[in-house]
Amino acid sequence: MAPKSVANRAGLDAKLTQQRDGQWQIRLIDDSGTEVFTGVYGSDQSARAGARQWVLKNYNVETEEVSKPKKPSKPRSLGPAPGHLGEMMRARADDNEEKAIGLRAEADYLEMEAKRLRAAADTLEGSDGQT
Repeated sequence: MAPKSVANRAGLDAKLTQQRDGQWQIRLIDDSGTEVFTGVYGSDQSARAGARQWVLKNYNVETEEVSKPKKPSKPRSLGPAPGHLGEMMRARADDNEEKAIGLRAEADYLEMEAKRLRAAADTLEGSDGQT
């Protein structure tokens, strides 16, 4: 659930609309339906910020300090990768492909063996009529 905005905590409804000229208008309306603030801004973010500042200045609203989770830091680039690193990665990919082909052949063999054993079991079960 998103945290309540300052306007919501003050008991106001915020209406944000984009005008034909690209400007953004924000209106704050109280519980009785009276428009208490109107502002026109260049972007939706600046409109929200302007309304937030107006509410904090004119209404007694306690602000909640919300700490944003820290983004994991990106590893610093050590510059271009050495030439052998690319070769090593290609060799590893080729090796993985060879392993995958080998494992697929082994799986096919095991599947064929399972079919053979099922067929043998069916013939054994069917000879005396018991299941």
